[in-house]
Amino acid sequence: MPRALVRNATPDDATAIAAIHVASWQATYRGHMDDAYLDSLSVDERVGMWSQILEFPRTAANVLVAEIQGKVIGFYSFGRSRDSDLPGDTAVLHTIYVHPDLIRSGIGIALLARAERAMREAGIDLVSLWVLRENIGARRFYERCGRSFNGEERREELWGQPPTEVRYTRSLSSGDQRDIGGT
Repeated sequence: MPRALVRNATPDDATAIAAIHVASWQATYRGHMDDAYLDSLSVDERVGMWSQILEFPRTAANVLVAEIQGKVIGFYSFGRSRDSDLPGDTAVLHTIYVHPDLIRSGIGIALLARAERAMREAGIDLVSLWVLRENIGARRFYERCGRSFNGEERREELWGQPPTEVRYTRSLSSGDQRDIGGT
C-alpha cells in the first residue's frame, strides 16, 4: 500500500469524511449500539455537519485527513477539552476514523502522530479522549499509542445513544514522548 499523506482537512473533504464517519460507526459500533440506529445513519446528514465544521478556519485546522493517491481514507479531529477536572490547556480527541477496509493498516497511527505534532506546536501538553467502554479494539489501539485509562467513566447521550465511555489521557510533554510512528 502506498504511504498515506496526512494533511489539514478542507471544506472539499466534507463528503469523504462523512462517508467514512458513517461506515466506521456502522462497522465499529455494531453490537455496542442499537442496530436500527446504526442502520439509520445518513451520510447526507453528516456531510451537513462536517461542512459546517470545516467552514470555520480555526476548527478546520484541527481536522486532519489521511489520503492515498488523492482519496481520503481516514480522518482525525481534536479541540480543547471541556472536562473541568483537567488543566485548561488539555486537548481532546473528538474523532479518529479510518475506512473499515483499512483498519490495522497504520493509517490511524499516522493520523495520531501528525495530530500530536500539531498539538505540541500549539503548546498543548495533555490530550484526552473518550471511548466506548466495550470497544476493546479501540482501547487496545490507544494503549499501544501511549494513552492510559485514567479511571474516569461517563454515561451521556451520544447521537441518541446512551453508551458508557471511559477516558484516556496522554502527556505530550518532552519527558513522556513515545514515538508512535507516522509522517
